[in-house]
Amino acid sequence: MKLLVTGATGYIGSVVVARLAEAGHEPLALVRAGSSASRLPHGTRVVTGDAADAVGLRAALAEAGPLDGVVHLAPSGGGAADRAAATAFADALRPRRGLLLWTTGVWVLGATGPAPVDEDAPAAPIALVRDRADVERHVLATAPQVRAVVVRPGVVHGRGGGIPAMLVERARADRVGRHVGADDVTWPMVHVDDLADLYVLAVERAEAGALLHGIAEPAVPARDVAAAAAVAAGLPAAAEPWADAADVVGAPFAEALGLSQAVDAPRTRAALGWAPTRPGAVADVAHLVGAGSASRA
Repeated sequence: MKLLVTGATGYIGSVVVARLAEAGHEPLALVRAGSSASRLPHGTRVVTGDAADAVGLRAALAEAGPLDGVVHLAPSGGGAADRAAATAFADALRPRRGLLLWTTGVWVLGATGPAPVDEDAPAAPIALVRDRADVERHVLATAPQVRAVVVRPGVVHGRGGGIPAMLVERARADRVGRHVGADDVTWPMVHVDDLADLYVLAVERAEAGALLHGIAEPAVPARDVAAAAAVAAGLPAAAEPWADAADVVGAPFAEALGLSQAVDAPRTRAALGWAPTRPGAVADVAHLVGAGSASRA
């Protein structure tokens, strides 16, 4: 399938592009003018554009030519920009009933209880992602004219990136592992390579209107991730609350880091045959010795 991938040069996107190419698909990378494409596999076709610029996006779609689908992984541009992008993608895909695979995230569910919730849980987004539930509805409303699918990844780790790698950097700076909120805060998590596998399966098998959860571990204690980050930073395996997190990363992101969730993906696994196999988050993070700069993408 010929697929336009937004966010293709980011932490998750670059892995997804490589995995799509390995699976025999033809990924095209939507890349902002002046951005580096060094993370992309050799030979990947690049289309210049920005998902947050509706006019430029439609020009980029025209340049790309007929598409079998769009895999949207770019960061949110805000509710209005995201809805405009989804509409532009749907308009381009409608003649061939192409795939619109849109990424949000589990933070759209808000806080949950200790028992894992599944794909039927109602959305209750926190401030950082307040527009995304509405955008999800907007995307899914394009089905069945397009094959609209929404993916909600958990907190992503692996390959020395994501929020866990940021915690390693903070541990080095603070000389102790840090976590936000109480000791019982838990995060749904997924390895970036398992998540990339899910995207390939969704491209090939997901039905129009599907809402998928990219979760390998439903509820990993954030304190344990922070302790593993301390180990990766060469420190004792200890963690303590990060009282000034809002001053360091901003209040909305600090709220997200302190959000306690337990989320699973039973329908996603059953429908697509997705079976994550990579190391769990705590083991993976503890081995991030020498990890470089982190990415929130």
